[in-house]
Amino acid sequence: MTPLEHRIWAIIEPAVADEGVRLVRVLLSGEGGGQTLQVMIEPEEAGPDCQTSVTLDQCQAVSRQISALMDVEDPIASQYRLEVSSTGLERPLVTARDFEVYTGKDAKVELHDAVGGQKRFVGTVAGSKGEVACLKPADGEAIEFDVNNIKKAKLVISDAEMKNLMRAS
Repeated sequence: MTPLEHRIWAIIEPAVADEGVRLVRVLLSGEGGGQTLQVMIEPEEAGPDCQTSVTLDQCQAVSRQISALMDVEDPIASQYRLEVSSTGLERPLVTARDFEVYTGKDAKVELHDAVGGQKRFVGTVAGSKGEVACLKPADGEAIEFDVNNIKKAKLVISDAEMKNLMRAS
């Protein structure tokens, strides 16, 4: 996350928690008046076996809370569009806690700075220690990286998991 995204996270996280959900990601994209502030939330009890998801009413309530806070704090210099959403199936991995909670799940990770000569990895989430996350690629040794080095990381739904989801619906 950028310093501005960290600041926004700190501003909105208590209000998000007051709505009974957990903040997953804050992402500011675009430039000038065309910026979008994307906020992802999930149920407080979310995890690999959680069967509940965020409701539209929860997204709307969180959006109202964030809008009010952003109007008061005004951390973004230009106009922006606010989007509040659920994480979806391929949930982003942002914090060290995410790598702990989703240990054993498949993920794709792209880093800002290379580790072992590579920036992109696919493998199984293997936990975290402090701010250091671990991923075990299928064809190699586990890699460790600082969560602040993550450019983009997300869970990947396997074919077997997708088939199970299709059967359940």
